[in-house]
Amino acid sequence: MIIDCHAHIFPLGFITHDIVDWFKKTYNFKDFKFGIDELIKEMDENKVEKSIVLPLIKENEFETINDYMGKIQKKWPERIICFGTINPKNITLSLRELKRIKQKLGLKGIKLHPTIQKFYPNDERLFKIYELAEKLELPILFHSGFGGLTQSTDKYSQPIYLDEVACSFNELKIIIAHGGRYFYDQTAMLIRKHKNIYTEISTSLPKSTDNDNYKNLLLIELLRKVKIMNGNLKKIFFGSDFPFRTIPETIELLESVKNTKKMDLDFSPMEINDIFKNNIINKLGHIFNISN
Repeated sequence: MIIDCHAHIFPLGFITHDIVDWFKKTYNFKDFKFGIDELIKEMDENKVEKSIVLPLIKENEFETINDYMGKIQKKWPERIICFGTINPKNITLSLRELKRIKQKLGLKGIKLHPTIQKFYPNDERLFKIYELAEKLELPILFHSGFGGLTQSTDKYSQPIYLDEVACSFNELKIIIAHGGRYFYDQTAMLIRKHKNIYTEISTSLPKSTDNDNYKNLLLIELLRKVKIMNGNLKKIFFGSDFPFRTIPETIELLESVKNTKKMDLDFSPMEINDIFKNNIINKLGHIFNISN
């Protein structure tokens, strides 16, 4: 079985027609249906036991979005681990919302997107947010690295900005999304330096995956740098980024790395299999109430 650390749902009514049109154009979708039912169906078809579902990032509607995520969490407690979100530009409201996320809605963590929300993670004005999230045992998943949105700058999302956060809040669980795409050196260093920083592999892919000769090379590069610097891959989790990428596509990508030799490094079937499920259970199972 698999635990997916990075999935999304895009229910109609919560997104604009512009986003729907973008999805159809970018991914050649004829129909746009990516709600919880579609995610559960894809999970069932690919032996995914649980998925961490990340919220839409809408700063002016974060309470409504969190309410929706709370309903999903309540309806699917055995299959879904829902995260909420906040507005990092409004500290007072965010502190109040963090308590509601934990105590009333039962959400399990926070998603922040420095690129879309336009903030540097090490901005000291956010430290009150991190302090409370640490106290409430709410992990924070940060979008990290290249996002590819031409209207948004990626300057905010380099993993290195999380170094200062982890130095100041060493019990706050931090997940670097997308492996820090493609600042893999920074990700590998942070994983080694900080006991409370982890990463996941979602969308560690080139723009085109038609050529089998190189479509897994970015993922191999992430795994190689982490293993060289850490000696193992135990702080790397599986993530699909559904629906931007399909779950079977990411499973196939990770499977393709087994027995790969790269600069005298071996990626054994056992350590790759652990990325699918065991690593997140061993590191964060007590937070998300998941076990083997």
